[in-house]
Amino acid sequence: MDMKLYGYREAMFKKYGKYTMVSQSYQRFKDDSSRTYKQNSTIEYLHILKKD
Repeated sequence: MDMKLYGYREAMFKKYGKYTMVSQSYQRFKDDSSRTYKQNSTIEYLHILKKD
């Protein structure tokens, strides 16, 4: 994730409450053996905002 974008998003959410971000890496599901894949995994980002 682009850290500049993360900082902007974090500042925006913190105006409304407590902000946290959790990331999870997953192995990419390969359903077609003839296709070439650029990455073996993908990252999911969960943005959590607890309003004040």
